[in-house]
Amino acid sequence: MAPSAKTALLLVDIQNDFLPPDGSLAVAEGRDILPHVYRLLAEGKWDLVVASQVDHPHGHVSFASTHGAEPFTSIPVPKLHSPGETVLQMLWPDHCVQGTHGCEFEAGLKKKLGEDVVVIQKGTNVAVDAYSAFADNQYAFFTPLIKSLHSAGIHTVVVVGLATDYCVKFTAIDSCKFGFRTLVVKEAVRGVDSKATQQVFGELQEWGCELVSIDDVL
Repeated sequence: MAPSAKTALLLVDIQNDFLPPDGSLAVAEGRDILPHVYRLLAEGKWDLVVASQVDHPHGHVSFASTHGAEPFTSIPVPKLHSPGETVLQMLWPDHCVQGTHGCEFEAGLKKKLGEDVVVIQKGTNVAVDAYSAFADNQYAFFTPLIKSLHSAGIHTVVVVGLATDYCVKFTAIDSCKFGFRTLVVKEAVRGVDSKATQQVFGELQEWGCELVSIDDVL
């Protein structure tokens, strides 16, 4: 990275419900990223640190319980601002419900985040899911993330967190779409489907993301 390029560290959804052993939607190897994330926070010279947080209301459209359906199945749900149209929605166990322990950042991470961390909450609209830290899945609503990055003069975004095949993927792709140089730290991401990770890495590279190791960004 060029010395003059301002860089942000973007921590994607490192929350209790995505971590074993007790998370309701735990990524099996999710805790493996924590030492790397802690190191990035301790040793990195970041111009901005951002932490995205899934913050779902009760009865969220992505919850299987909302529809009386089975988790990990898909159903059509109404498309916002397009009467009569639908989109396919993956259904999950209830997770990251506002005000619950599962919604909170992992305890060790909470201790290491400075007071100047920018927290970006997503998935707050009951009617639409939001994988990316930039916008919901239909691009109907945008989070403050793009404004925060531009206001800080950020050129490069370093992405870590959970999960590679969902929220990390869509966040990194959107980062590229918005014109940021986007680096994904391989040691500091894990996927729901570990077998699909290599395919996701290939897709990220097609969008312009760079796959790097932790030593490349420290």
